[in-house]
Amino acid sequence: TLRRNISSVRARVDAATPPSDPSIVFFGLTAAKSGRDPAPDFVIGDRYGSSCAARLSLAASDHFARSGWRAAHNRPYAGGYVLDRHGAPQRRLHAMQLEVCRAAYLDPALRQPGDGLEPVADLLAGLVRRLAEELCGSVAGFAQAAE
Repeated sequence: TLRRNISSVRARVDAATPPSDPSIVFFGLTAAKSGRDPAPDFVIGDRYGSSCAARLSLAASDHFARSGWRAAHNRPYAGGYVLDRHGAPQRRLHAMQLEVCRAAYLDPALRQPGDGLEPVADLLAGLVRRLAEELCGSVAGFAQAAE
């Protein structure tokens, strides 16, 4: 279950880092609706600050803005059950939900991967690095895994 996986990762992080060191950040990645009105490309959800430190949400917003993408915070999606259940910033367990507009990475019919898939994947990889830097100060020397 998600709870066991988080506990397992948390135990490994706690064994490797002092209590004052970085927290865990995890994402729920879903797809926001696109429509006629200009919609944000990304919606950063942190349950109005209850599941994630504000500095992480601000860093995510800044990352998207600097990259030329539109991002919203908690509207229209603030996150739900997973963030309520697992986000506990006071215990150094930060949870952030990221909604991605389908038009950003799918073809015009919104059925197949489009030209935006690779740029969005690169942007999200950069976001993970940015949040790691926010928590750790630097990601230099950290091993990276690809999934």
